[in-house]
Amino acid sequence: VVADPLDIQYKDMTMHDINTIFQVTMGTKDFRSVCTSMNVADKITFICYKKTFSIQCIGDICTIEKIFYEDKNTLKLHVAEKYKDTIVSSTYVLKYIQMFSKATHLCQFLDLIIATIPGDDRNLLVVKYDVANLGHLTFMLSPIVEKD
Repeated sequence: VVADPLDIQYKDMTMHDINTIFQVTMGTKDFRSVCTSMNVADKITFICYKKTFSIQCIGDICTIEKIFYEDKNTLKLHVAEKYKDTIVSSTYVLKYIQMFSKATHLCQFLDLIIATIPGDDRNLLVVKYDVANLGHLTFMLSPIVEKD
């Protein structure tokens, strides 16, 4: 069972309040195409291990996984030293990620950041677009929280 977003207690945060686990800089077209092709389920999982980043969606009918490898031109991956040899995996609600992907027309590249909030062990997703001379457009999403 997925928690209702209206039931979650919100806290005002800035980018300085989070501890980055890994950051992926990728093309917005790649991100948009992956998000639109993964409409077979309700959840999407981001997985990072060493120099590999993958996006996985497991549905009733099939499983879709797109694996990206670090490349200087298309994908840049930065992993915090503490997590270099650790598999980092976080699952989010796909419909919110798809809403975030609608901003891909504003720029060529985006940053996907998985981070933790001090005092909380859940991995926060930050989707950050650098929009020309206008500044940054940043979306933050909490992972799926299972109700007991």
